Amino acid sequence: MSSLTKSQGLDSFGAKGTLNVVDLPSWSTIVDGSLEKKLNIISLQEATEIHFKQMMGRDTTVQTGENIFVDARETLIHFGRILDGTEVKSVVLQDEGQESAISVRIIKVAKFESQTEKTLDRTPVTNPIILLLYSHTTKRSLSHECVSWVQQQMKSKSLAQIKSSLQEQSLILTILALNSKRLSPESIQYLSKHKQKNESSFQASFFVPIHPLDAATISKNSRDPVCASCFKTATNKCAGCSAVYYCNRECQVSDWKTHKNLCKKVTTETIKVSFVSQMRDADGRGMFMAPINRFDSVGKLGNNFDKALARQASVASQGVKNIHGKEKFVVKIQAPLFGGGAEAALLVYDEKRSIMVNILTSEKNYEKVVE
Repeated sequence: MSSLTKSQGLDSFGAKGTLNVVDLPSWSTIVDGSLEKKLNIISLQEATEIHFKQMMGRDTTVQTGENIFVDARETLIHFGRILDGTEVKSVVLQDEGQESAISVRIIKVAKFESQTEKTLDRTPVTNPIILLLYSHTTKRSLSHECVSWVQQQMKSKSLAQIKSSLQEQSLILTILALNSKRLSPESIQYLSKHKQKNESSFQASFFVPIHPLDAATISKNSRDPVCASCFKTATNKCAGCSAVYYCNRECQVSDWKTHKNLCKKVTTETIKVSFVSQMRDADGRGMFMAPINRFDSVGKLGNNFDKALARQASVASQGVKNIHGKEKFVVKIQAPLFGGGAEAALLVYDEKRSIMVNILTSEKNYEKVVE
């Protein structure tokens, strides 16, 4: 749930049950742009892959069926394509075997100013919010009302169909249920007033752009340590290297044959390196740098710069604080996203970003660190 909340930026909407959509202005493709393009949010890694595929003359079509999160994002983009080019307001998501279907009717496409997204020039991003009514049915629970609704929409020529696997439908239903809980009572009442014949079972909800999960979110959602031996939840770190966890001594003993080489290397091998806290260009001028991860959404890069500016100001006024004392701690060494030349300096930081320094290519032990 936290991943879906984060990927949609739902926290910026306030507490559950407080989002009022009644007075939101309508989205205009003329003024605000194409919905399809606005919903097509990709990560820096995806943008890079598309760029190189275009250079090589290869197909840039996103392959579906490999990742249901990406599939759900592609389905939302399909919604935008439909709303951009036609007067169709009703959509049915259905799997090839017709075992399950989600019926959706668009009430309004509105817009809101994001509280968490900024462009590179620090301008708040305006996003679409697709207000809708939806219902879910399966082959076993197929009702007369559902059949009549489909026939009614087909008769009025306002129905589009999108293929959606059972797994993807499950994710989309979770998103719709999660988003529905954000709506205020006034908003639910407003949307429910638009119910038509054969829509008594329909519920109010909405879609907003789905962002790729950034590295911080992926890390946070996978941070619960597991035992290196039995893979169950564990809380005890290896006392030697602090790099792996075990749930009990028996598991640690059974894994020792596999782990001992790594443990010995971590605890006994030392590489002395020099760090720099501020990069400089060829003329010796200080450079402003912000960490950008391949998972970061292209549209949120402005947020990275704001955080980096705040951190730089803090270090300049207060210096780097040692929050670890004399205790050992783990750092991440990150290679540049686009390697080569002076940009190949390595970024070193701890989990809380209390330490963030660089190892330059001119460092004599640079190659040892890379190895």
